[in-house]
Amino acid sequence: MVARTLYQELRRIEDFYAEGVESGILESGEINVDSIQRRVVKRYESNPILHEAIEGERGIEDSLSELAYKKRPVRRLFPIRKDKAHNQRLEYMSGLVDCPTSLKTGGLFGLDNFISGPIMIGAMSYGVASLIPAIVFGEGASPESQEAMKTAQQIFPPFMSITFGPVMGIALQGINPVLPVDEAKYLDQKVKEFYR
Repeated sequence: MVARTLYQELRRIEDFYAEGVESGILESGEINVDSIQRRVVKRYESNPILHEAIEGERGIEDSLSELAYKKRPVRRLFPIRKDKAHNQRLEYMSGLVDCPTSLKTGGLFGLDNFISGPIMIGAMSYGVASLIPAIVFGEGASPESQEAMKTAQQIFPPFMSITFGPVMGIALQGINPVLPVDEAKYLDQKVKEFYR
């Protein structure tokens, strides 16, 4: 079972109540949705980002913006040093809202930028492409086939690494991560409602 975020939990309670009222199973006001949601939020109070929001230090939306700033589009072009504190805060944020994993910093060898990704994928595709002609033509091939295999081994690997590397590197990177700003605003509103 996949763990739900705090946002998903709170919305699920609201949706369940709305469906119950709409279908006639529940009467309006029969269940105190706020008290149930308050209990759910209490279970998440150990989350440092939620704790900051409760204390009034920084809202969840502000924390999300801070995490996204480190991986803004210009910075995503080049490798960013692995930042364990940033990645840890991202894990905490993922417990609250559906946070994109592309905000994680992977360091020099991480596939989270437009430089390391294409280079690493290009190198891997070169290695794989070197094996393909031998697999296709086999060992017991005729002299003509062996000549074609030598040609393929010279042309295929560079071609694959030049084309496949950048395409897959860009695809792995993604264009722009969609931030769950609406989810963060909703949680900020709930924090104000329950704690102020």
